[in-house]
Amino acid sequence: MTALCSVGLLGLSACGSGSGSSDSVATPCPSPSPSGDPALLPRSLPLDRWGTIVIVERRDGFVGAEALTQTLIVELYPDIVRTLTENGYTLLSGDNEGFEAEIGFIDRKENNVNFTLRQTRCKGEVSVVVLIEERGSK
Repeated sequence: MTALCSVGLLGLSACGSGSGSSDSVATPCPSPSPSGDPALLPRSLPLDRWGTIVIVERRDGFVGAEALTQTLIVELYPDIVRTLTENGYTLLSGDNEGFEAEIGFIDRKENNVNFTLRQTRCKGEVSVVVLIEERGSK
């Protein structure tokens, strides 16, 4: 999620959120340590369902969060889409390449909600990053 990096909202986890390319050597992962306030996320977006939330921040009209998990992207992707559409989100876009995926939604308040799922440098670990543009807060 380049927008997340460009606004500097989240410092990515210690182990990764880097490219999970086959050229890189996977390393063992330390246990994720939670940081930030999960209450900043809407109740309709259960990020903790998909992993251990390691950071949540709100800044300049955006809420960003990252969770780390051992669940495969091919399993996460349909569950995120199903859960959020059941919770009233409208799916705008999706791209699932297996090793990384992007999913775009709009919520009932017309906030943009974007997910990036990516293998980290840690063996078997996937980063679930969400960025919410809070339109009413600008």
